[in-house]
Amino acid sequence: VYALFIPGFLFILILHYVPMFGLVMAFQDFTVRKGYFGSPFVGLDNFIRLFTADEFPRALRNTVVIALLKATIGFIMPIIFAFLLSMLRSKKYKRSVQTRSYMPNFIAAVIVATLLTEFLNKDGNLTMLLANLIGAENQNWLANKNLPVFWII
Repeated sequence: VYALFIPGFLFILILHYVPMFGLVMAFQDFTVRKGYFGSPFVGLDNFIRLFTADEFPRALRNTVVIALLKATIGFIMPIIFAFLLSMLRSKKYKRSVQTRSYMPNFIAAVIVATLLTEFLNKDGNLTMLLANLIGAENQNWLANKNLPVFWII
C-alpha cells in the first residue's frame, strides 16, 4: 500500500516543494556561476529597487489591465459564445464551429503571440491590410504608446 503512495509523494515533492527553494534568489544578488550558496545575501534590497523604480507604476498598471481583460474577455466572452452556440439547430454545423473554435487551444500561446507580433510589425500582413483597407497609419502597432495593443495580445 505504501508503494502506491510513493509516485504521488514524489510528484508533489519535486513539482511543488523543490521549486520553493528558488525563493532564496529573491533575497540574493544571485548569479548562476555562484549558485544558491555562493551568491551574497542582500535582504530586501531587490524589492526596494523594484518598488522604487520609475517603471514600476506603468508595469503595475499594465499588469492590472491585462488581468482585468483576462477576467472579463477571457471569462464572459466564452460564456456568451457557448450560449449562442447552444442555440444553433444544425448539429453538424454546431460540431464544426465547436471544433474550429477549440482548435487554437492546441497551439502554444508562444506561437500565437509570435505570429501576432509578426503580423503587427511595421511591414506585417495585418498592418498592411489595415493601411490599405481603412487607411490606418503604417506603424508598428506593438510599439504605439497611444494605443497599448500588447494588452490584448
